Amino acid sequence: MTTPFEALETFRNQLREAQPWIGQVQRALIGPRSADVPLSSGLMASDYAGYHRESNFVSYAYLIVDSQTHGWDMARRTARLLAGIQNRRVAYKGFRTSARSVDLYAWLDATKFLKGHLVVFAFSKQFARTLPKISPSKGQVELRAKWKDQALEDATRKALLGSLMIARYLSGYGAVNWYSDEDDAVANDMASDDFRKLASNLVATFSPQLPTHFGFGTTERDCVHLYREDICSIPDLAAGMASQILSRMTPSRWTVGRNGMVRHLNLDALDSRTEVIASWFWGSCHSLEKTLISIDFGPCGNPDVFQVEFD
Repeated sequence: MTTPFEALETFRNQLREAQPWIGQVQRALIGPRSADVPLSSGLMASDYAGYHRESNFVSYAYLIVDSQTHGWDMARRTARLLAGIQNRRVAYKGFRTSARSVDLYAWLDATKFLKGHLVVFAFSKQFARTLPKISPSKGQVELRAKWKDQALEDATRKALLGSLMIARYLSGYGAVNWYSDEDDAVANDMASDDFRKLASNLVATFSPQLPTHFGFGTTERDCVHLYREDICSIPDLAAGMASQILSRMTPSRWTVGRNGMVRHLNLDALDSRTEVIASWFWGSCHSLEKTLISIDFGPCGNPDVFQVEFD
Protein backbone atom coordinates (compact mmCIF):
# COMPACT_ATOMS: atom_id res chain seq x y z
CA MET A 1 0.00 0.00 0.00
CA THR A 2 1.35 3.43 -1.00
CA THR A 3 1.89 5.84 1.87
CA PRO A 4 0.92 9.57 1.56
CA PHE A 5 4.62 10.45 1.51
CA GLU A 6 5.33 7.99 -1.32
CA ALA A 7 2.34 9.30 -3.29
CA LEU A 8 3.60 12.87 -2.91
CA GLU A 9 7.08 11.87 -4.02
CA THR A 10 5.57 10.18 -7.09
CA PHE A 11 3.75 13.40 -7.96
CA ARG A 12 6.94 15.44 -7.58
CA ASN A 13 8.92 13.07 -9.80
CA GLN A 14 6.19 13.01 -12.45
CA LEU A 15 6.16 16.79 -12.42
CA ARG A 16 9.88 17.08 -13.07
CA GLU A 17 9.81 14.51 -15.87
CA ALA A 18 6.69 15.87 -17.61
CA GLN A 19 7.71 19.53 -17.60
CA PRO A 20 11.23 19.89 -19.04
CA TRP A 21 10.75 23.67 -19.23
CA ILE A 22 11.06 23.89 -15.43
CA GLY A 23 14.84 23.67 -15.56
CA GLN A 24 14.95 26.29 -18.33
CA VAL A 25 12.82 28.65 -16.25
CA GLN A 26 15.10 28.16 -13.24
CA ARG A 27 18.10 29.08 -15.40
CA ALA A 28 16.28 32.12 -16.82
CA LEU A 29 15.64 33.39 -13.29
CA ILE A 30 19.39 33.68 -12.82
CA GLY A 31 19.63 36.07 -15.79
CA PRO A 32 21.12 39.57 -15.76
CA ARG A 33 17.74 41.27 -15.22
CA SER A 34 17.16 39.16 -12.12
CA ALA A 35 20.22 40.14 -10.14
CA ASP A 36 19.91 39.54 -6.44
CA VAL A 37 18.17 42.29 -4.49
CA PRO A 38 18.69 41.57 -0.78
CA LEU A 39 15.43 41.15 1.17
CA SER A 40 14.97 41.21 4.92
CA SER A 41 11.63 39.36 4.86
CA GLY A 42 9.38 37.85 2.24
CA LEU A 43 6.04 38.86 0.71
CA MET A 44 4.79 37.59 -2.64
CA ALA A 45 1.79 38.84 -4.64
CA SER A 46 0.48 37.27 -7.84
CA ASP A 47 -2.09 37.85 -10.55
CA TYR A 48 -2.85 36.37 -13.95
CA ALA A 49 -4.19 37.44 -17.36
CA GLY A 50 -4.92 36.22 -20.87
CA TYR A 51 -7.68 33.70 -20.29
CA HIS A 52 -10.02 35.37 -22.80
CA ARG A 53 -10.30 33.81 -26.25
CA GLU A 54 -8.58 36.68 -28.11
CA SER A 55 -5.31 36.24 -26.21
CA ASN A 56 -2.65 33.82 -27.44
CA PHE A 57 -0.77 33.87 -24.12
CA VAL A 58 -1.71 33.29 -20.50
CA SER A 59 0.51 35.37 -18.21
CA TYR A 60 1.37 34.47 -14.63
CA ALA A 61 2.90 37.44 -12.79
CA TYR A 62 4.65 37.26 -9.41
CA LEU A 63 5.95 40.13 -7.31
CA ILE A 64 8.36 39.35 -4.49
CA VAL A 65 9.25 42.28 -2.24
CA ASP A 66 10.74 43.09 1.10
CA SER A 67 7.76 43.30 3.46
CA GLN A 68 9.62 45.98 5.40
CA THR A 69 9.79 48.33 2.39
CA HIS A 70 9.48 51.94 3.52
CA GLY A 71 7.66 54.59 1.47
CA TRP A 72 5.40 52.29 -0.57
CA ASP A 73 2.41 52.51 1.76
CA MET A 74 2.34 56.31 1.77
CA ALA A 75 3.04 56.48 -1.99
CA ARG A 76 0.17 54.16 -2.91
CA ARG A 77 -2.28 56.01 -0.68
CA THR A 78 -1.23 59.32 -2.21
CA ALA A 79 -1.60 57.91 -5.73
CA ARG A 80 -5.10 56.67 -4.87
CA LEU A 81 -6.05 60.09 -3.54
CA LEU A 82 -4.71 61.98 -6.56
CA ALA A 83 -6.38 59.60 -9.01
CA GLY A 84 -9.70 59.68 -7.16
CA ILE A 85 -9.79 55.88 -6.73
CA GLN A 86 -9.84 55.69 -2.94
CA ASN A 87 -12.14 52.64 -2.70
CA ARG A 88 -11.80 51.00 -6.11
CA ARG A 89 -9.55 48.25 -7.35
CA VAL A 90 -6.50 49.25 -9.38
CA ALA A 91 -6.36 46.87 -12.36
CA TYR A 92 -5.28 46.63 -16.00
CA LYS A 93 -8.90 46.56 -17.18
CA GLY A 94 -9.57 49.87 -15.43
CA PHE A 95 -7.13 51.87 -17.58
CA ARG A 96 -8.75 51.39 -20.97
CA THR A 97 -8.84 55.08 -21.96
CA SER A 98 -5.90 57.40 -22.65
CA ALA A 99 -7.43 59.90 -20.19
CA ARG A 100 -6.42 57.57 -17.36
CA SER A 101 -2.76 57.42 -18.40
CA VAL A 102 -1.83 60.14 -15.90
CA ASP A 103 -3.33 58.06 -13.09
CA LEU A 104 -1.44 55.01 -14.34
CA TYR A 105 1.85 56.93 -14.42
CA ALA A 106 1.32 58.04 -10.82
CA TRP A 107 0.49 54.51 -9.70
CA LEU A 108 3.51 52.95 -11.36
CA ASP A 109 5.78 55.69 -10.05
CA ALA A 110 4.88 54.62 -6.51
CA THR A 111 6.61 51.27 -7.14
CA LYS A 112 10.01 53.00 -6.92
CA PHE A 113 9.71 52.40 -3.17
CA LEU A 114 9.42 48.63 -3.63
CA LYS A 115 12.52 46.46 -3.35
CA GLY A 116 12.48 43.04 -4.94
CA HIS A 117 11.58 41.21 -8.14
CA LEU A 118 8.65 41.23 -10.58
CA VAL A 119 8.61 38.27 -12.98
CA VAL A 120 5.98 37.49 -15.60
CA PHE A 121 5.80 34.00 -17.12
CA ALA A 122 3.88 34.12 -20.41
CA PHE A 123 2.71 30.71 -21.64
CA SER A 124 1.79 30.34 -25.28
CA LYS A 125 -1.62 28.64 -25.34
CA GLN A 126 -0.56 26.68 -28.41
CA PHE A 127 2.53 25.43 -26.57
CA ALA A 128 0.61 24.71 -23.35
CA ARG A 129 -1.76 22.41 -25.24
CA THR A 130 1.19 20.14 -26.11
CA LEU A 131 2.20 19.63 -22.48
CA PRO A 132 1.12 16.64 -20.40
CA LYS A 133 -1.06 17.38 -17.41
CA ILE A 134 0.72 18.32 -14.20
CA SER A 135 -2.10 18.34 -11.65
CA PRO A 136 -1.87 15.74 -8.86
CA SER A 137 -4.04 12.65 -9.08
CA LYS A 138 -6.29 11.53 -6.24
CA GLY A 139 -4.21 10.51 -3.23
CA GLN A 140 -1.01 12.30 -4.23
CA VAL A 141 -2.03 15.54 -2.48
CA GLU A 142 -4.95 15.58 -0.06
CA LEU A 143 -7.50 18.06 -1.48
CA ARG A 144 -10.78 19.10 0.14
CA ALA A 145 -12.54 21.11 -2.58
CA LYS A 146 -14.32 19.67 -5.62
CA TRP A 147 -12.04 20.53 -8.52
CA LYS A 148 -12.76 20.45 -12.24
CA ASP A 149 -9.80 19.07 -14.20
CA GLN A 150 -9.03 22.31 -16.02
CA ALA A 151 -9.24 24.42 -12.85
CA LEU A 152 -6.94 22.06 -10.94
CA GLU A 153 -4.46 22.04 -13.81
CA ASP A 154 -4.38 25.84 -13.86
CA ALA A 155 -4.07 26.04 -10.06
CA THR A 156 -1.15 23.58 -10.17
CA ARG A 157 0.69 25.68 -12.75
CA LYS A 158 0.14 28.83 -10.65
CA ALA A 159 1.44 27.05 -7.56
CA LEU A 160 4.39 25.59 -9.48
CA LEU A 161 5.56 28.95 -10.86
CA GLY A 162 5.08 30.59 -7.48
CA SER A 163 7.16 27.88 -5.83
CA LEU A 164 9.97 28.45 -8.35
CA MET A 165 9.92 32.16 -7.43
CA ILE A 166 10.09 31.40 -3.72
CA ALA A 167 12.87 28.87 -4.26
CA ARG A 168 14.87 31.43 -6.26
CA TYR A 169 14.37 34.57 -4.18
CA LEU A 170 13.05 33.63 -0.73
CA SER A 171 14.57 30.26 0.12
CA GLY A 172 15.61 30.18 3.76
CA TYR A 173 13.62 33.22 4.92
CA GLY A 174 11.84 32.88 8.23
CA ALA A 175 8.36 33.75 6.96
CA VAL A 176 6.83 33.90 3.48
CA ASN A 177 3.33 35.31 2.92
CA TRP A 178 1.72 34.95 -0.51
CA TYR A 179 -1.26 37.13 -1.54
CA SER A 180 -3.36 36.54 -4.66
CA ASP A 181 -6.46 37.96 -6.24
CA GLU A 182 -9.48 35.74 -5.67
CA ASP A 183 -10.09 33.70 -8.83
CA ASP A 184 -11.25 30.21 -9.83
CA ALA A 185 -8.14 28.63 -8.27
CA VAL A 186 -9.02 30.05 -4.83
CA ALA A 187 -12.77 30.62 -5.21
CA ASN A 188 -13.66 29.58 -1.66
CA ASP A 189 -12.03 28.69 1.65
CA MET A 190 -11.57 25.00 0.82
CA ALA A 191 -10.03 25.76 -2.58
CA SER A 192 -7.77 28.36 -1.00
CA ASP A 193 -6.64 25.82 1.61
CA ASP A 194 -6.00 23.25 -1.14
CA PHE A 195 -3.94 25.79 -3.07
CA ARG A 196 -1.85 26.65 -0.01
CA LYS A 197 -1.22 22.93 0.60
CA LEU A 198 -0.31 22.30 -3.03
CA ALA A 199 1.98 25.34 -3.13
CA SER A 200 3.74 24.43 0.13
CA ASN A 201 4.45 20.91 -1.22
CA LEU A 202 5.92 22.39 -4.39
CA VAL A 203 8.00 24.90 -2.42
CA ALA A 204 9.42 21.92 -0.53
CA THR A 205 10.20 20.28 -3.88
CA PHE A 206 12.29 23.13 -5.29
CA SER A 207 13.64 25.07 -2.29
CA PRO A 208 17.03 24.05 -0.90
CA GLN A 209 16.02 25.54 2.46
CA LEU A 210 12.39 25.82 3.56
CA PRO A 211 10.89 28.94 5.16
CA THR A 212 9.81 28.48 8.77
CA HIS A 213 6.35 29.80 7.91
CA PHE A 214 4.40 29.71 4.64
CA GLY A 215 1.12 31.64 4.52
CA PHE A 216 -1.36 32.17 1.72
CA GLY A 217 -4.26 34.61 1.53
CA THR A 218 -6.46 36.40 -1.02
CA THR A 219 -7.54 39.99 -1.56
CA GLU A 220 -11.03 38.98 -0.43
CA ARG A 221 -9.92 39.33 3.20
CA ASP A 222 -8.16 42.65 2.79
CA CYS A 223 -7.90 45.40 5.36
CA VAL A 224 -9.85 48.63 5.02
CA HIS A 225 -6.79 50.33 3.50
CA LEU A 226 -6.68 47.80 0.61
CA TYR A 227 -3.03 46.85 1.12
CA ARG A 228 -3.40 43.39 -0.45
CA GLU A 229 -5.37 44.78 -3.40
CA ASP A 230 -2.68 47.34 -4.08
CA ILE A 231 0.30 45.00 -3.82
CA CYS A 232 -1.54 42.56 -6.15
CA SER A 233 -2.27 45.38 -8.61
CA ILE A 234 1.40 45.43 -9.68
CA PRO A 235 1.43 41.84 -11.04
CA ASP A 236 -2.08 42.47 -12.42
CA LEU A 237 -0.83 45.36 -14.57
CA ALA A 238 2.28 43.46 -15.65
CA ALA A 239 0.34 40.30 -16.58
CA GLY A 240 -2.22 42.26 -18.62
CA MET A 241 0.53 44.10 -20.46
CA ALA A 242 2.47 40.92 -21.23
CA SER A 243 -0.52 39.01 -22.64
CA GLN A 244 -1.54 42.00 -24.75
CA ILE A 245 1.93 42.55 -26.22
CA LEU A 246 2.82 38.94 -26.94
CA SER A 247 -0.59 38.16 -28.45
CA ARG A 248 -0.41 41.07 -30.90
CA MET A 249 3.23 41.11 -31.88
CA THR A 250 5.77 38.89 -33.56
CA PRO A 251 9.49 38.83 -32.76
CA SER A 252 11.55 41.32 -34.74
CA ARG A 253 14.69 39.27 -34.14
CA TRP A 254 16.21 36.58 -31.96
CA THR A 255 19.59 36.66 -30.24
CA VAL A 256 21.44 34.25 -28.01
CA GLY A 257 21.59 35.50 -24.43
CA ARG A 258 23.58 34.30 -21.45
CA ASN A 259 20.79 31.96 -20.38
CA GLY A 260 19.36 31.00 -23.77
CA MET A 261 17.41 32.69 -26.53
CA VAL A 262 16.21 36.29 -26.18
CA ARG A 263 13.13 37.42 -28.06
CA HIS A 264 13.18 41.08 -29.16
CA LEU A 265 9.92 42.92 -29.85
CA ASN A 266 9.02 46.35 -31.19
CA LEU A 267 6.85 48.88 -29.34
CA ASP A 268 4.61 49.77 -32.30
CA ALA A 269 0.80 49.66 -32.29
CA LEU A 270 0.18 49.47 -28.55
CA ASP A 271 -2.75 51.09 -26.77
CA SER A 272 -1.89 53.86 -24.31
CA ARG A 273 -2.12 51.81 -21.10
CA THR A 274 -0.01 48.96 -22.49
CA GLU A 275 2.63 51.38 -23.77
CA VAL A 276 2.81 53.13 -20.38
CA ILE A 277 3.20 49.83 -18.52
CA ALA A 278 5.75 48.48 -21.03
CA SER A 279 7.83 51.66 -20.78
CA TRP A 280 7.82 51.32 -17.00
CA PHE A 281 8.55 47.58 -17.13
CA TRP A 282 11.60 47.93 -19.39
CA GLY A 283 12.61 51.36 -18.14
CA SER A 284 14.62 52.33 -15.10
CA CYS A 285 14.67 49.55 -12.53
CA HIS A 286 15.08 51.45 -9.26
CA SER A 287 15.24 48.65 -6.71
CA LEU A 288 12.51 46.56 -8.38
CA GLU A 289 13.95 44.18 -10.97
CA LYS A 290 11.46 43.27 -13.73
CA THR A 291 11.67 40.29 -16.12
CA LEU A 292 9.33 38.83 -18.75
CA ILE A 293 9.87 35.16 -19.60
CA SER A 294 8.06 33.59 -22.55
CA ILE A 295 7.43 29.84 -22.71
CA ASP A 296 6.69 29.08 -26.35
CA PHE A 297 7.94 27.47 -29.55
CA GLY A 298 11.29 28.87 -30.64
CA PRO A 299 12.42 30.14 -34.06
CA CYS A 300 13.10 26.58 -35.23
CA GLY A 301 9.78 25.24 -33.91
CA ASN A 302 11.22 23.62 -30.79
CA PRO A 303 9.77 24.29 -27.32
CA ASP A 304 11.91 26.78 -25.47
CA VAL A 305 12.05 29.45 -22.76
CA PHE A 306 12.99 33.02 -23.70
CA GLN A 307 13.62 36.29 -21.98
CA VAL A 308 11.71 39.07 -23.73
CA GLU A 309 13.26 42.45 -24.47
CA PHE A 310 12.08 45.47 -26.45
CA ASP A 311 14.06 47.31 -29.14
